[in-house]
Amino acid sequence: MINNRKRLFFLLAILMLSYMFVGCNEKKEDISVTISIEGPEDVGIILETTTVNVEEGETVINLLKNIAKDNKIHLDFTGSKSTAYVKGIDNIYEFDKGSESGWTYKVNNEVQNVSAGSYKLKDGDSIEWIYLIELGN
Repeated sequence: MINNRKRLFFLLAILMLSYMFVGCNEKKEDISVTISIEGPEDVGIILETTTVNVEEGETVINLLKNIAKDNKIHLDFTGSKSTAYVKGIDNIYEFDKGSESGWTYKVNNEVQNVSAGSYKLKDGDSIEWIYLIELGN
């Protein structure tokens, strides 16, 4: 009887460990999103709308970092997660066009009020990085 309990305990332990390792290696599902980058009026489109496959839960800032690298677009940002802040894209910086100018992003045509490092992408999201002359307008 004790041997059977030991065997059962051993088998349960192996099953639990196997489940833990399988769960840790589970790959997130790929999703499809689009991204574009538009500079100030005198510059125009920096990146045409581009469809990208990313892992579900990827953040807007990571998408921007990867697309900028892939397309050799200069990117200057600080922080990460909830403190991520984009200072410049394609050598166009905040305050270049006035004291209220800078970069912001939209998801599905809506300006977001969270850091690009906090917003997690969902399948079908459309990301637009835009340079505003007057932030908030």
